[in-house]
Amino acid sequence: MCVESSGIDTYSIREPLGVLIKMLSSYYQHVYQFRNTLVTKFFGVHCVKPTGGQKTRFIVMGNLFHSEYRIHKRFDLKGSSYGRSIDKPEGEIDETTTLKDLDLNFVFHLQRSWHQELIRQVDRDCEFLEAEKIMDYSLLIGLHFRDDYPNDEMSLSPTARSDATQDRNSPRGYQALSAERQYTNWIMEGQS
Repeated sequence: MCVESSGIDTYSIREPLGVLIKMLSSYYQHVYQFRNTLVTKFFGVHCVKPTGGQKTRFIVMGNLFHSEYRIHKRFDLKGSSYGRSIDKPEGEIDETTTLKDLDLNFVFHLQRSWHQELIRQVDRDCEFLEAEKIMDYSLLIGLHFRDDYPNDEMSLSPTARSDATQDRNSPRGYQALSAERQYTNWIMEGQS
C-alpha cells in the first residue's frame, strides 16, 4: 500500500484569498525551509473577468491525488471523533468518497526514522498554521493498495493511463526533489 499525504485547509474562496495574501511571506519561508512540508502547495492566485461578465478569483493548488497510482481510499483526518464519520451506507462508498477519522480502520507501520520525521514535520506545520491563526486544518491521506490489481492497468489512475509522458518518479504529478520524494511516497502496511 502506498500512502501520500498533505495538509488541507477548508474555507470559502474569499477567506483563503485574503488569508493567503496576508501570510504569503511566512508561507513562502515555511515551504522553502521545510521542503517536506505537508501544507498545501499554492502555485498561484488569479482573477478573470469575461467581457460583460462577473469577476472570478481562483487559487491554483497542488493536487495531492494527481498520481500514476489509483487512490483506493481517501481520508480527511482532523484528530477528533466528534462528527468524524461519514453518513453513507457501505454500498455507496467508492474510491471518490472522502472518509473521516472514525472510518479509518488501518494500522500503519513506519520505519522509526520515517515516523520521527513525519511527526517532526507535522509539528512544524501545526506551529506554522497556529502562528498564522489558522485553526481549521486536517491531514488528507490517500491509500493505494498494491495487491488489488497486480501488474495490470487498473492499478494506474486514469490520468497515468492516458498520459504517457508523466514523470513516473513524481507521485504528485509534478517534479519533486529526490529528498522530498523519499517522504511523500511511503510504502506502508495496513491491516483491516
